[in-house]
Amino acid sequence: MKKELCNGLFPAAGELPICMTNDLLFHLLLQDPDSSDILKGLISSFLDIEFDEINSVVVENPISFGQTLDSKMMVLDVKTILNNNRVVNLELQVLNARNWPERSLSYLCRCFDNIEKGNGYDSVKGAFHIGFLDYTLFPDDPSFFASYKIANTVTNHLYTSKFGISVIDLTLIDMATDEDKRLHRHLWASFFKATTWEEINMLAAQDKNIQQAATKLYELSEDKRVRDEIWAREDAIRCRIDFENYWKREIANRDDTIAVQNSTIAEKDSIIANLMAEIEQLKAGK
Repeated sequence: MKKELCNGLFPAAGELPICMTNDLLFHLLLQDPDSSDILKGLISSFLDIEFDEINSVVVENPISFGQTLDSKMMVLDVKTILNNNRVVNLELQVLNARNWPERSLSYLCRCFDNIEKGNGYDSVKGAFHIGFLDYTLFPDDPSFFASYKIANTVTNHLYTSKFGISVIDLTLIDMATDEDKRLHRHLWASFFKATTWEEINMLAAQDKNIQQAATKLYELSEDKRVRDEIWAREDAIRCRIDFENYWKREIANRDDTIAVQNSTIAEKDSIIANLMAEIEQLKAGK
C-alpha cells in the first residue's frame, strides 16, 4: 500500500526505506536532469557559488538500470560539467579503505586533464572534487568541512584557482562552523545522514533545494526497481565487508599461532642454552 503523503510531498513519519548513505541512491538523486536544482543547490553550497550563477550543470556519467547488477563494485562518482567551464566530481564514501587522499587526487587529476585537441593549456576547465565521507579522514585533524588547494607553503599564495578538493565528514556535523551553516552545508550533510521522514521533513522546511531532493528521494524510494538495485548494491557491499573481516580474522589467528610458535621456540632455545651451559660446566669440572 502506498504511504500517505505530507503536503503532497513525502511521508510525514516513519523510517526511511532507503537512506542517502547508499552511493547508488546518491548518484540517482543527483543525475536526474528534471531535478537539476538539487545538484545546483549542493554544488552551490559546498563550492560557495551563488545559486543564480550556475547557469548549467550536466552529469557526464549517468547510470542506466542494470549496470549495477552486473558490476556491483563499480565506483559511483558523479562527474559534472558546471557552466561549461568547470569539472566537478562528487562522491559519497561509506567504507574507509584508507586510500582517500590518493584516490580523490587521482580522480581530480583525470578531471583536470580535459584539454580538447587543438587547444592550448589556458583552455583547461577547472577541476574540483567533493567527497562526502561517513568516517573521519584525519583523526588527528578532525573537521566537518575542509577545503584543500595548491598554495605556496611559506606565503600561502594560491598556485591556481582551477584545482581543489573538498572533504565533508558526515560524522562531524556538530562541528559545522557559522560559515558552513550560512551556506546550509550542515543541512545537506544531515539530509544524507537522515534515517527517518521526520528528519527529512525538518530539513526540507529549511532549504527549497533540499525540499526538492526530499521529493525526489520519496519518488525513488517508491520505485521497486530502484529499491531492488539499491538493496543489491548494499548486499554486495555487506558481502565485501564480511569477506574482508573474514580474512582479517584469519590473518589475526595466523599471527596468534605464529606468536605462540615463536614463544615455544624461544622457550626450547632457552632450555637448550641452559643444558649447553650445564654441559660446559661439567666439562670444566673434570
